[in-house]
Amino acid sequence: MPAFWAGWIACYSLFGITYYFGSTKRSLTTAFRINAILLQSFCVVGMILSFQNYFTGFLMVLIAWQLGFYFPVRVAAIWTVLQSVAAIIALEPHWHMGWRWAVTSSVVGLEAFAVAGGMLLAKEAAARDELLSLNIELSSTRELLKESSRAVERLHIARELHDVLGHHLAALSIQLEHAVHIAPDPVRADIEAAQGSTRQMLGEVRSVVSSMRASELVDLAPILNSLAKRVLQPKIWLEIPPCLALADGARAHAVLRCVQEIITNTVKHSGANNLWISVCFAEGAIEVSARDDGRAAAPAPPGAGLTGMRERFESLGGCVEFRTQPEAGFVLRAQLPAHPQDKLA
Repeated sequence: MPAFWAGWIACYSLFGITYYFGSTKRSLTTAFRINAILLQSFCVVGMILSFQNYFTGFLMVLIAWQLGFYFPVRVAAIWTVLQSVAAIIALEPHWHMGWRWAVTSSVVGLEAFAVAGGMLLAKEAAARDELLSLNIELSSTRELLKESSRAVERLHIARELHDVLGHHLAALSIQLEHAVHIAPDPVRADIEAAQGSTRQMLGEVRSVVSSMRASELVDLAPILNSLAKRVLQPKIWLEIPPCLALADGARAHAVLRCVQEIITNTVKHSGANNLWISVCFAEGAIEVSARDDGRAAAPAPPGAGLTGMRERFESLGGCVEFRTQPEAGFVLRAQLPAHPQDKLA
């Protein structure tokens, strides 16, 4: 094999490998992606030096869309100009001047088109992530509102049973008690039987009212399961008891918003493929723990979402701890004091 062909094939193979890693959506550090794209540019120049023709330069179009997608427009423009100049210099001793500028201008035009396409694709991806975040928030709010509406309706029915039916049964029981004392002996037994039935009915009504009041608990299990199923990427592994009912809406809302913010943060920033979330009771507290397999570039100060989550938990007597480390993903642990009426099944 001639030496120039061996060099061309080596550069072409290396270009394909670095293009695969540099252009995928996997979570990569910025430095790794820069080195991958930089190596692609060197490979293209190496291919041109190994076997001089104008058509190898069209591979720079593949580099250009990556620059437009992953980097600011100024960086993409400067990088594109520099790699085009390098390709022109590599072609200096070859072919007619007119061909050189005709093909080079075509390549540069396609590079500009690819950079613009990459920028539009990046904007579309950002808009899609924003839409997903809004969808997560709306769906979780809807499920919580649905559960709260059911609890309010149960409470309303319980109050009506107690205030209306319970009142009339209590009055009837008193009237029958009076009738027992003034009724003649032949009908007294029947009145006492009616009084017993009335007391039994009153007891059953009170029992139903008590059970309905107890069912005012907000069950988070179906809400969180529904929320996790709506997100396709990353894959959410949710560990939660079949029934996780909290005695008050404020703590239920805090736990729901915590899980929602965890999902939103992972979708927007980590680039993770998997997210593990656990909600359980531990040491007299409701504990939410989460981790993902994303790769954060560096520890960053918490944003508005995480700050709001911490403030919400602390106002209810809880706490939130989280950390973001390079190559270690995102880890969070949050706790809220449990209530004696909370139910876990």
